[in-house]
Amino acid sequence: MWTWTTPPTSPSYAKSSRKRTGIVAHIRSNYDRRRPWGARQAGVFLDQLLPLAKDTTVQIAHLASAGAFDDAGVEAALTVFADALAARDRRIKRVYFDVSIARWESKADALVRLLRRIGMKRLVYASDSPPSKALLDFRRLPLTEREMRQIELNVAPYLKK
Repeated sequence: MWTWTTPPTSPSYAKSSRKRTGIVAHIRSNYDRRRPWGARQAGVFLDQLLPLAKDTTVQIAHLASAGAFDDAGVEAALTVFADALAARDRRIKRVYFDVSIARWESKADALVRLLRRIGMKRLVYASDSPPSKALLDFRRLPLTEREMRQIELNVAPYLKK
């Protein structure tokens, strides 16, 4: 498995595809530097990088953005991926999302709507926070108990043997 916190180079994605390893992509890791983030940047990832990893499972960390779902542009970025999934776009066929995200309360309805569009089978639980606090925070999301359990039990495909 490869993990990047900076934008990967094209050869890195191609190499991962050849070796059939997983990629965990932090596609917006520097939220505190106030760099532009939104649909345009997510589109670049979808258009230019995902095609290079066509045979590789890609896990997009933090639902497409480190920081908070409440931050400007995060909802728009995640919508790009939800739209691609709804359109059955082949570039996103092997993409999964981890739900480690902070501050979503002011946009809870929008977040839940996007999670349901993406589909619970494509979501995996993850956290950068202390486990007990992170799980309690995750469990406050206004999802059904069934949806919560599915996310909690999902395992990223690159971890399965």
